[in-house]
Amino acid sequence: MKYAVLTPSPETKVTITEVREITHNGELVGKPEVRVDRVGGTYTSTVPIPLPSTAEKGVYNVRATIQSENLKDTKEISLIVS
Repeated sequence: MKYAVLTPSPETKVTITEVREITHNGELVGKPEVRVDRVGGTYTSTVPIPLPSTAEKGVYNVRATIQSENLKDTKEISLIVS
């Protein structure tokens, strides 16, 4: 997920939480999360999406959320395990 951080000055740091909620058949199967400090700029978030080798076949929905203390943005994607 690509996102921008806007700050009042170049030195200002903002704590960002990057979360991925992974669901299959409506059930939560994973929720990896990382916290990072960012200054103003554009970033690409890469959070591993671990699935066990025994994961059921089918469609998995991933809700990617980027949030700070005051703001939040979410994007949803799907992946297929075959």
